[in-house]
Amino acid sequence: MRSVTLFSNKKDPKDAARHILEQARSRLDFEPDLALFYATLKYNGKYQSMLDIFQEEYGGIPQIGASVDGVIYPDDMRMDGAALVLCEDDEAEIRVDGIKEKGALESAEKLAKRVKCEKGAIVLHFPLVHVPDPLKSAEFYAKGYYYSKICKGASPEKQKEFAGKFANYCEKENIFYLPPTILNIFSEQTNHKIPILGINVLHTQVRFNSPSIFCNFEDIGGGIAALTIEKENVNAVYDDIFPEKGNTVEETRSVVDKEFKVIRKFKANFEKNILISLDGMPPMQAVKDLIYAPEEKTEETLKHLEKGDYNLTFRVSWVTKF
Repeated sequence: MRSVTLFSNKKDPKDAARHILEQARSRLDFEPDLALFYATLKYNGKYQSMLDIFQEEYGGIPQIGASVDGVIYPDDMRMDGAALVLCEDDEAEIRVDGIKEKGALESAEKLAKRVKCEKGAIVLHFPLVHVPDPLKSAEFYAKGYYYSKICKGASPEKQKEFAGKFANYCEKENIFYLPPTILNIFSEQTNHKIPILGINVLHTQVRFNSPSIFCNFEDIGGGIAALTIEKENVNAVYDDIFPEKGNTVEETRSVVDKEFKVIRKFKANFEKNILISLDGMPPMQAVKDLIYAPEEKTEETLKHLEKGDYNLTFRVSWVTKF
C-alpha cells in the first residue's frame, strides 16, 4: 500500500480543507483507493464542511476517520489542525461502512451483520465515551444525579438495580461504548477468523458533541465506522506501551504495583459499566481526599463543558476478573 499524508492548520476549516487539496494535487502521483481523515477539536462542529470539500474531489472512494487530539509524523507532532491520508492498494478490496442508531450495542450488532470479510482485517472507529449536545448532556447529568441520590442508603440489591437502569440509559443514548463488547460482536460475526482492530476515540479535553466519527465523508457523530481490507496475507501485530496482564488477578495487581504509582486501592462494586461504590462508600466520597472535585450545579457543569474546561488528568484502573 502506498500513501501520502497532507496536513493543514489554517484557522478557517474550509480554508484548511482547500489547502490540503492543493497539496494533494501537487504531490499525488497515483489514484487513491482510500481516504483517512483526522481533525482536532480546533474544528469541532465544522467537520462536515471540510468533509464536503473532500467529497467533491474524492467522493468515489471509501473514507474513514475521527476527531483526535493530535497527529504524529515521523519527525513532528501537531496538536491542532487536520490530516488527510490518501492510500492506494491495487491488490486490496477496500470498503467502509458506518452506522449510528439508537443504542451502542444495537448499532454494533447491525453494522457487524453488514460487514463481510473473508481475508484481511477490519478496523473499527468508535468513541470510548461520547459527550452529546447540551440538551442531552443536561439530561445525562440530571439522571446521574438522580440515581446517585436514590442509591444513598439503599440496599446493595437496590443499588445494583438503579445502576443497571442508568447503565441501560447510557447505552441507549450511545454515551458509552465498551471496547471488549464491541470487538467481540464483530469477532463473533466473522467466526473469529479475521483480525478486528478497534480505534477507541476519546479526547483529553471534553467538549459537547465529541468525539466525532467520519464515514464516507459524513460526520456520524457518536456512531461506529468499519474499514474492511480484503487482501491475502494481511498480518495484525499487537503491541502496547503497558506490560501484559498476569494470568491471575493477583499477578495483574503485582504488575500494576510495579508499573504505576498506586495512590490507594479500593474494592469496587459495579453494575454493568456503572461504578456503585468503593469500599462500600459512594465513589466521590471515597476519593474526596485524593482529588479535588468540587460540587457544581448542572448549569455550571454544562458551562464548563461548552468551554472545554474539563481535562482528563488522572487515571483510575480497574483490575477485573472474567
